[in-house]
Amino acid sequence: MHVPRSLANSGPQRPMFVARRRRRTVPALLLGALVVLAIWLTFSSAPISAAIGDGPGTGGTGDVSEPAPSAAPPPDAPDEPDTKVFATYGDLDLHLPTPRPILVGFHEASSPDALEMGPRGTVVENENTTKFEPPTVVDEGGEYLVLSSRGRRQAATSAVDVIMHVDDPVRSPVDGTVTDVREYHLYGSHTDHRIEIRPAGHPDLRLVLIHMDDVEVEVGDDLVAGHTHLAGTARPFPFGSQIDRYTEPDRWPHVHIEVKYEDEDEDDEA
Repeated sequence: MHVPRSLANSGPQRPMFVARRRRRTVPALLLGALVVLAIWLTFSSAPISAAIGDGPGTGGTGDVSEPAPSAAPPPDAPDEPDTKVFATYGDLDLHLPTPRPILVGFHEASSPDALEMGPRGTVVENENTTKFEPPTVVDEGGEYLVLSSRGRRQAATSAVDVIMHVDDPVRSPVDGTVTDVREYHLYGSHTDHRIEIRPAGHPDLRLVLIHMDDVEVEVGDDLVAGHTHLAGTARPFPFGSQIDRYTEPDRWPHVHIEVKYEDEDEDDEA
C-alpha cells in the first residue's frame, strides 16, 4: 500500500518538535548553571575560609586580610614619670620620690661637697633670704619652702627634705644605676639606710638619699625616674627635725636628698 509523503510525515511531527526543543534547552540550562556556580564561588569564598578556621577568633592562620595587632609596650617600660620635677642641677631633672608629697623643704646641707640645686615651682616661704632669692620666672612644679639657716656654709638649696606619707614607697628621683647601698648610723646612734645613684648621662655625679626603711634595690640595678621603688617607706626617727615644725603637731617621715660629684666625702647627715 502506498502512503502519500504528506501522510507519512504527519505522525512523527510531534516527537521531532519535542526533540528540537530539548536540544535548545540543555545548553541554556548548562550555561545558567555555570553562571550560578561562578557567582556562588565568588561570594562564598570568605565564609568557606572562615569555616575551616582561617577567620579571626577561630584559631586559624590563613586569613591575611586581618591586620596584625600592634605589639603592646613591655610593662617595665613606662612612658612618663609619675612624679613631678622638684629641682634641677644643670640639665639633670630631679623628680620627687613620691607622687603625693606632704611638704618639700630645701636647706643647707651638712656635707661640704653637696651641690646647689635649682628649685622648680613656687616658693611659699623663704626663711633664708641672705642665701636664696626666688627666681623671677616660676617653672612648672609644686610648692616648696626654703628653711632658715643652720649656720652652715653650704648653699640654701644644697639639700632637700621631702615629707612623705607613712608606708608610701620611695621612688627614684632620676634614671640611673645604683652604685652603693649601705646601712649606717645617723648621728652615730640611729640606724639608717643610704642609697647612692649615678644619674644616666651624668657619670661625674652622684645622687644620695638617706632616711629609708625596707630597701628594695642593690648595687647595679637600673632605675627609672618616678617609677622604680628604692625602699618601702621613708624612715621615721624618735626625734624632731627642722622641717617638722612646719607640720606640727603632726609628724611624718621624710627623705633627705643631695647631689654630689663622684667620690666625694660621704658625710650626708641631715
